[in-house]
Amino acid sequence: MSKLIDLTGQDFGYWHVIERAQNDKSGKAYWLCHCTLCDKTTKAVSGAHLRSGRSTSCGCTKMEKMK
Repeated sequence: MSKLIDLTGQDFGYWHVIERAQNDKSGKAYWLCHCTLCDKTTKAVSGAHLRSGRSTSCGCTKMEKMK
């Protein structure tokens, strides 16, 4: 098992990491994040997705582009 990297307080795209969330069923680390772009969404996001850039917002940027 790899060592946990504390992401609390860091920003990844528009996500701001608030605190550690519960692991998923396979044991992967999740973090409670708040979207600073729309300032509405708080969601648990995979740490791997945050660090790799795969997840950068709650999806509000895609909805804005569709308008």
